[in-house]
Amino acid sequence: MEAAVNLLPHLGDGEMAAQKMTSLQGMLDPLRKQVPLMPGAESIPSWLEKKQQQRQAAPKSSVLGDAVGYVNSLQPK
Repeated sequence: MEAAVNLLPHLGDGEMAAQKMTSLQGMLDPLRKQVPLMPGAESIPSWLEKKQQQRQAAPKSSVLGDAVGYVNSLQPK
């Protein structure tokens, strides 16, 4: 618990605040998964889990696809 409290941002952390919050949430998420679920209750994902889900769901562009799009844009219409 003390280690988790030390990860909380303090005054003057500035740029490190976001990194500390991400580290803290990274410690809490595995613990949340160990809590038994009640029947009929659903677990709400943390902000870090939502961010990871959005990254996985985002369409990935490929270099080849980008090149084909560029070449197609050069064709006269």
